[in-house]
Amino acid sequence: MFASGDAIRDALAALGSESRAGWSSAAQSAVVAELVEIADRVHAELLRAVGQWDAEACWAQDGAVTAPAWLSTRTSLSRAAAARMVRSARLVREHEATGAALATGAVSATQVDVIATITRNREDLYPDGEEALLRAAHTLTADGFAAAARHWRSLADDAVADQDAFAIHERRYLHASKTLWGTVRLDGELDLDGGETFLNALAAVDGSAVDDGRTGGQRNADNLVQIAAQVLRGEQHDAPAPPRASLIAGLDDLCDRAERAPFGARLELEHLGPVARSTALRLACDANVQRIIMSGASEVLDLGRTTPVVSRAQRRALAVRDRGCGFPGCDRPPSWCDAHHIWHWVKDGPTDLWNLVLLCRRHHVLSHEGGWHLARGPDGRLQVYRPDGSELVLAA
Repeated sequence: MFASGDAIRDALAALGSESRAGWSSAAQSAVVAELVEIADRVHAELLRAVGQWDAEACWAQDGAVTAPAWLSTRTSLSRAAAARMVRSARLVREHEATGAALATGAVSATQVDVIATITRNREDLYPDGEEALLRAAHTLTADGFAAAARHWRSLADDAVADQDAFAIHERRYLHASKTLWGTVRLDGELDLDGGETFLNALAAVDGSAVDDGRTGGQRNADNLVQIAAQVLRGEQHDAPAPPRASLIAGLDDLCDRAERAPFGARLELEHLGPVARSTALRLACDANVQRIIMSGASEVLDLGRTTPVVSRAQRRALAVRDRGCGFPGCDRPPSWCDAHHIWHWVKDGPTDLWNLVLLCRRHHVLSHEGGWHLARGPDGRLQVYRPDGSELVLAA
């Protein structure tokens, strides 16, 4: 046992036996703040120790195959928690500035864990962003830094951001199962814009802030049932309303004219935070766009009215022409589709019928986050290209 281990245990035992009955609120608050600080410093030392232990492959001496495997079988850590710890420890060990910032307390161990998470699959890009991320960690609140770090991840590499967004989309699911008691249990996960649309729909059904005795969970359950009832009663338009996802985007960021400034860019959903640029472009294809002209990060200069990009008449014409999703081999009906700009309007593509095609959500995601490309041939037929640039040739 290391020399200071016994002293730490003795201090914890004394702390555990201490009675705080009668302490003032200020004194109790001071203890909580101090313990949080101490816990973070212990976590920092743990990362330093794990980094050296991992570098010397000490875990292999016990027959373990990996460091996380050793930790998850010989400590109280789960396999996932062990993997996160080793990832953070390696980040600290391999990047001198990050290790020094952690050692001096300029960044917390919790913030290092955030950095290790958001730089996963972007390890080669971290050296270029290390200084900016550490500076943000030192100056922002914990929540503010987490949001800034997600912005950095989204903007550091468009191609990898698209891969992330597509992987998140592929992970979506919803299970509805009947229980022994006759109730229905829901379990699921939605991607970012699907989740944003869902949250906005729940709020739109019952926007009342009146306290009627229901919990937040009960209110959400009632609102979801109300949405289902409206669908079954046929309370729908001929074509679906544009997705009610509240996208906040700087025009330069959307058009990719901005310098890569990860903490000043605005490409995010109102409720769920940063999204990949390709996701923002997909949402802008067929949505209600509200013009918000910004000066810097916070000053609003002008707030324009909401205007539909694709008119209702155009949607009806698209439904008649395309008869559903225009992607080859797809049979999804018009009511399941978005209107996709083949030549995107942020690149001055017109909102004209020749430049529009109906795509179901699956194929709309493929044409943005998935890296597929659509074009109109000289004969007006839709041409489809795979991410590698090869054309999808259809059988005659």
